[in-house]
Amino acid sequence: MQSAFSNIEQRISGSIQQHTDEIVLCNLREEVQLTFGNEKDENNNNMCDLWVENKLPQDKWPRIGGSTDMGWQQKGSGRLRNSKSGHALVIGPLTRKVLAKALYSKMCGKCKRWFMSQPPSEKPPDPDCFINHVRASGAMEPIAVLEMYIWLYNQCVILDWMVCNDDSSIKAKLKWSKEDYMKNNNTT
Repeated sequence: MQSAFSNIEQRISGSIQQHTDEIVLCNLREEVQLTFGNEKDENNNNMCDLWVENKLPQDKWPRIGGSTDMGWQQKGSGRLRNSKSGHALVIGPLTRKVLAKALYSKMCGKCKRWFMSQPPSEKPPDPDCFINHVRASGAMEPIAVLEMYIWLYNQCVILDWMVCNDDSSIKAKLKWSKEDYMKNNNTT
């Protein structure tokens, strides 16, 4: 039964991801529409329509807020985060819908099964591997928020403010500007 479920999951995963991406984009459009309301530019053009047509200068992009948190498939007690996968979302304050998402995985079942059935010397085929995170599970959250921020920026939306929980590693990362962070952590 487990093998049959895995096979079904692998076959439909791409379609589910594509459909989810479309829903998230529709949610973002709805949030932007509510953010702009009936606001017009100096030529009496609807601001939301201009945003949809990608005709707004950056200083006119919609500025939205959102709440975010990371969920793990498995999370230990206290500070132990040892999950092999996690997901993060930005929820809009006006629609209360998902405006951005990030999914991370440290393990791929397809690759794991292949390595278990093949000799160590054999090179693996190029599968559609799900692994996209190799660092500690606790590092998934700040990376996911950055990814979602960049995705929103690429949609011509500014994430102006964010609400996150008290134990969030995001809070610690957002206390510094990029320049201060690089200086304080001796990094480039």
